[in-house]
Amino acid sequence: MQEKFKNVYRQGQVFSFHDGYDRITIRDGRATGSVDTERLQEIVAQVKKAYSRETIKASAKRFGWIIEQGQDEDHFAVIKR
Repeated sequence: MQEKFKNVYRQGQVFSFHDGYDRITIRDGRATGSVDTERLQEIVAQVKKAYSRETIKASAKRFGWIIEQGQDEDHFAVIKR
C-alpha cells in the first residue's frame, strides 16, 4: 500500500494515509475520509488492488514463484518453478 499512497500510518488495525490533500482512515473494515462517496469508493478499489499485489508478492516469495509483469501494473503472470 505504501507504493500506491503516501504517508501510510498503521496503529494496530487502523490504517491512515493521504491521497493528495485528503486523509483516509480504514478502521474495522470501513473507510472514512474527507472525500465524497464516489471518490472514497475509487480509493477503496485502489487499496484492494494494492493489498492484492502485496499478497501475491509475499506468496511468490514464500513459495519460490516467479512473477512476470504484464502490460501494466494490473496484469501479471505467476510462474511456478
